[in-house]
Amino acid sequence: MNKLQFLKNAFTEGCIFYTFSVTAVYLLGYSVNSAWIPTAAMVLGLLLFSFLLGLANRFLFSDLLVFPLRLILHYIGTYIGFWLFFGLMGGYEGSVLTVWLVYTFAYALVMTIVLVYRWLTADLRNQKQDYTNKFENDDYKPKFGG
Repeated sequence: MNKLQFLKNAFTEGCIFYTFSVTAVYLLGYSVNSAWIPTAAMVLGLLLFSFLLGLANRFLFSDLLVFPLRLILHYIGTYIGFWLFFGLMGGYEGSVLTVWLVYTFAYALVMTIVLVYRWLTADLRNQKQDYTNKFENDDYKPKFGG
């Protein structure tokens, strides 16, 4: 995959995250307190964090490094982005430990779901790849003529 396609996919994924996160923030704000409206800094933070998350996810599911190292780098990168965009831009004045614990719990929950899904669908991807390698290569020679 070339770099332009990589960035296009990351941008598209970021847009999807942004749409869902802004919708969730407004629905949560409306259900908790109907007079509450997210600030411009919060919406901008969601936009920047969504694009960072899109880039990080493209990196996580690429084949650049071994998977455990990609997962660790993904966690560190998204946590730094989360803290920059929501902690500093959002004006959070509470405990850093609280933010870290909440983010780590949410990250572990989401990653568990994603990794279980990928593990369950890995056999399907491998079967498709084996079929492609076996029957659609140019060097395949039929055994019974043809």
